[in-house]
Amino acid sequence: MLITLASLIPQPESVPINALVPVAGTPMEEMETVSIWEMVRMVATARILLPQTQVRLSAGRSNMSREDKLYVFCWRKFHFCR
Repeated sequence: MLITLASLIPQPESVPINALVPVAGTPMEEMETVSIWEMVRMVATARILLPQTQVRLSAGRSNMSREDKLYVFCWRKFHFCR
């Protein structure tokens, strides 16, 4: 999906990143939630492929701790600025 969005001209102004939120009574209720490390990789990949696009956390963000949210968005800065 990110590759498809990156190939658009112009690229989108913003892109939502969603994490699974299991809901009782749905086919995915038993699915494991997305790890914070998977979210870090997804946001980092989105930022690399879509450098002018605002990357937003959407579904699943309410299940993340404040520290997790900060880590997701600070990772790129710290990783590339060592």
